[in-house]
Parts: sequence; C-alpha cells; structure tokens
Amino acid sequence: MNDLNLSKHKIKLFSEWKNKIVTTNPPKLIPHTEYYWQAQLNSIKEIYVVLLMNYNGTTEYHKFEASSSSNQIGISISFLPHDYNKSNIVGISFYQSTNLSGSGLRINIENEKLKTNPMDLTEVVIKETDELFTGEIINLANIKIGIRLQLLIINKDDTEISHGRWKIKKSLLEGVNKNNFPFLFKGQHIGKFNRG
Repeated sequence: MNDLNLSKHKIKLFSEWKNKIVTTNPPKLIPHTEYYWQAQLNSIKEIYVVLLMNYNGTTEYHKFEASSSSNQIGISISFLPHDYNKSNIVGISFYQSTNLSGSGLRINIENEKLKTNPMDLTEVVIKETDELFTGEIINLANIKIGIRLQLLIINKDDTEISHGRWKIKKSLLEGVNKNNFPFLFKGQHIGKFNRG
C-alpha cells in the first residue's frame, strides 16, 4: 500500500484458535464443535480498523463509527454452521470489537469441510512475531475456497470526522487511486467494490 501517505506506528498482535461445543435441534441436543480465530490489536495511539473480505473479485469493507477509536481492538473469524445435522452451509463471520460495540462482515458458504474443521481450510497469514504497522494493508487469512481476509489499521490522527463518521484527511489522499480504496474517501461504514 505504498501509494498511501498515512502515518505508521507498530501494532502488537495476540491471537489464538478456539473452539466450543454447541448443541442444536433441541430437545435432541446433538452436540457439535464450532471454531473461531481471535486476536487483539494493541496500539500506543488510538486506531480505527477497516475489515476487507475479497471473494469472487469483489471486496466488501466494514469500519466502525467515529466514536469507536481505541487502543485495543478485537478481531475474530468465526465459522458458524446454519444447521449442522441437515446442511453444509456455514456462515463465515469477520468481526471487529471494542469495549463499546462490535460488528463486521458475513458470508454464507456451502462446504462440508468448512463445517467440520475450518482450521484445515484456513491459512492465517500473520503471526504474533510479525511486525505490523498502521497505514498498510495487512493480509490476515486465506480461506482455501477463494476468500481473502485483510485489515487496514489507521491512526486516528490521520482522519477527520463528520456526522459521526470518519474518513481519511483530504491532504493525505492526493494521488491515491479512488477505485482501489473508495472506503477511505467517504464515511460510509460498509460497502463493496471491485478493485482496479
């Protein structure tokens, strides 16, 4: 992301895979395991996060409202079967959260392997030992059915606020390809685009 003139400082990442036993179809109470990957981003300055989900050539983005800036933001990827015993449809949730709120992106995929053990199909690209910085696109994970998950972490000082929404300061966007990064030019919380 060399064509963005955004400030850079280090971000610390702590992450782990987790699972939980859940039951569906009561009163039968047939248990199954659901999996999720979670991380915490720690920053010396307040930050915003943009979630990016690319699938079939389209990128969806999600960002919080202006009041959500924080020094600590949680990120998670969850795999949520719709009806474990009758369907192979899985909801993939890409989520961000602070102490105040949480929301994100979701896509439904029909895939039996993704339902039974998504860890086998999910390559988490970043490691806790990696050096992460604000102002750069970070490849987070590849789900081996054609889904790529990315982050853009932004220093709050690089933004301006209007009507409860944030966007990048105009002075930092000179020369930036608007087709590649439309979410930086406007305050809209969620949307989709085709990268140029």
